[in-house]
Amino acid sequence: MPVFPLLKHPSPALYPYNMTEQISSYFLEWGGMDPQNQIKRALSKPESIEYVGQLLGEEEFSRKELAEFVCQQFGFQDPRGQNQLGGCLKALRELESKSWFQLPIASDSKRQAWSEPKGVPGEVGEVRGLKLILVAQESQMRIWTN
Repeated sequence: MPVFPLLKHPSPALYPYNMTEQISSYFLEWGGMDPQNQIKRALSKPESIEYVGQLLGEEEFSRKELAEFVCQQFGFQDPRGQNQLGGCLKALRELESKSWFQLPIASDSKRQAWSEPKGVPGEVGEVRGLKLILVAQESQMRIWTN
């Protein structure tokens, strides 16, 4: 499954400037900043807010898809080339809290994936056959971790 199932290239007529070049030069101007602050500062610029608002108006993104796309467009990657999703999502949520735009509804998929355990005692002392064993040798550690 592709990472960006709804990803399209924005229309050049709507986005006449190259955001990556603009933001990259902005980062150079503020060199040495914490990456989280760089993301927040870059996304707080009026043209960035307008860009994200237009994206939300023309595409149907999940929050993660939006953050992935914004990271790609703005060049928010760590030294290993991985998108800085956490920092981007945090900055987007902060801008949403200031009513600059409305993000898609957060997915509860993580919480829904877990179901209540069945047949598990409520107290650890009620678990049959449970033993506490002191692991003192490396060979015992290998059994546990494998």
